[in-house]
Amino acid sequence: MQFYSNVTGGVGGYTYFWTYGQMTGYGPNPYFTFSIPGTYTIQLEVQSGLTLNLSNTITITATLPPLDISLNASPTTGQAPLTVTFTALASSTYTNEQYNFYYMNNSGVYTWSGWQTSNKFTYTYNHSGVYYAEVEVEGVFYDPGIGDYTQTAYSNFVQVTVSPPYSYTFSERGLPTGAVWSVTMNGNTKNAGAGQSITFTGLAGSNSWSAPAVTIYEGPSWHKVKVVYYPSPQTGTVNGSGSETISYYT
Repeated sequence: MQFYSNVTGGVGGYTYFWTYGQMTGYGPNPYFTFSIPGTYTIQLEVQSGLTLNLSNTITITATLPPLDISLNASPTTGQAPLTVTFTALASSTYTNEQYNFYYMNNSGVYTWSGWQTSNKFTYTYNHSGVYYAEVEVEGVFYDPGIGDYTQTAYSNFVQVTVSPPYSYTFSERGLPTGAVWSVTMNGNTKNAGAGQSITFTGLAGSNSWSAPAVTIYEGPSWHKVKVVYYPSPQTGTVNGSGSETISYYT
C-alpha cells in the first residue's frame, strides 16, 4: 500500500518520518506492506529546519484473504434409503484444509463427522424427512514474511429431502384358473395364482421389471395340449407408487 503526503510551508528541505503502529518508514510517498493482520494507526512527522509537525492520523485494517467454502450434496432428493455424498469446495489461497461436516442424522439430531482431510462425506438416510447439513473448514494461509496463519469458515446449508420407500402392485387378466404367473423386479421374483396380485414394497429410485410367458397344459388327462400365454407388457420401469395390469394372450 502506498501513502501520500501533502506538505506546504516551512523553509523547505523536508524530512519525512512515518509510523505504522510499531513500525516506521521514510520518504514523502512510501510503500508499506502489512503482513500481519490487525488494525494500524498511521501518522506522518515532518521536519523543516528546526520545526517538527505531526499530521492527522488514519486507520488501516489488514485482514487475511477470505477463506471461501461452499457445500454441495448429491443427490438432494430421493426415496429412503438414500445415500448422499456431501462435497466441500474451499478457496485455493489456503492449504492443508481440514473439514468437519455437521449434518442431521436419521433421528433428526445434528451431529458431526469429526475433522478429516477429505473434502467428501457420505451418509445414508434410512427414514423420510427433510435434513440439513453444513461444513466447517480450517485452512492455513502462508505469508513468506511471518509464516502460517490459520483461518476457519463455515459453508452454506444444503437441504436433502428424503421420501418414504414406495410400493408397486401388479395384477393379471387373461389367465385360466390354476395358472401361476410371476414378475421379477431387480432380481427378486414373486409368483401368484391367476386372479391374484403381486406387490413389491420398500422400493427406492428407478426399478425395472419383467414378466415371463406362462406355459400350461390344457385338456383331459389323456390328451393334454401345451398352451403358452404371452404377457403384455412384458417389461417396464417404475419410479414411484402405482399399479400395472398385465394382459396374457395366446
